[in-house]
Amino acid sequence: MKSYIDLCKVPLVDLGCRLVQKLIQGIHPFDGMSYISEERDRYYRRKSLDVRRTAEILRYAIFEAGIPVPQVDQDIPDLDRLHLSALTILM
Repeated sequence: MKSYIDLCKVPLVDLGCRLVQKLIQGIHPFDGMSYISEERDRYYRRKSLDVRRTAEILRYAIFEAGIPVPQVDQDIPDLDRLHLSALTILM
């Protein structure tokens, strides 16, 4: 498996002892919150419940777009399991 530095196509910034990319993929629409409308939230929730779809989004972000650091939700256990399952599929 390639290293973080090899995968990253986004510029990095040195935060003292660690290089971190300047762009991190956010959790929307994975958490079902669009901040646009309730209808859009429902649409995101329907799509985000499919682990294969989530894995494909993460696969694209990591391996094609070069954004190897996604933000994951820390307060919703179901989404935590979804993200871990999706990442397991990628490995």
